[in-house]
Amino acid sequence: MKDHDVLDNNPHISKTALEDIHGELFGWSLSRCGFDNAVAEDLMQQAYVELLSGREKFDNQSALKTFVFGVVHNVARSRFRQPVRRQRLWDRYRSGLRESFCSS
Repeated sequence: MKDHDVLDNNPHISKTALEDIHGELFGWSLSRCGFDNAVAEDLMQQAYVELLSGREKFDNQSALKTFVFGVVHNVARSRFRQPVRRQRLWDRYRSGLRESFCSS
């Protein structure tokens, strides 16, 4: 791996290696979001931000492909967990309002 080919904040990842798995990674991303192209592109972009910024560090403990697929999976889980949490909070809030009005 040449020095100019590695990511600055993730020196064990080469740009070439990411390019080689990009197609498969996009397919995985599509499968995580119900095959919505726009959402899959957002997931990929966020995963690449995680890798480029060094927030997700590859340390050669697994295959690069396994690691990067895991990053996409985690980004997808995080993205889809937020609306569920909001909905649960809203449901609890509304339930509490109903109980307070009914007991008055």
